[in-house]
Amino acid sequence: MIGRLGISECDSDRYGIGLEDEEGQFYEEPLHCGDRFEVQINGKWKAVRIEWDGYWYLIDCLGKRYEMPWHAVPARR
Repeated sequence: MIGRLGISECDSDRYGIGLEDEEGQFYEEPLHCGDRFEVQINGKWKAVRIEWDGYWYLIDCLGKRYEMPWHAVPARR
């Protein structure tokens, strides 16, 4: 299911993936260090994980870091 990456509504110090189910109910899937998912960058899906080093960032399988904030970026598990 595709959602949007953004700051968690439940915990403003954490990112989450906002999702909408088949019935139109919105819910959030909170993210923790080391969680793996995909984000859409320049129209292509890229596998990343989220990490914390005094600030949140994304890192891909080649070790490239993507600095946050990433808001409303398409994301999926």
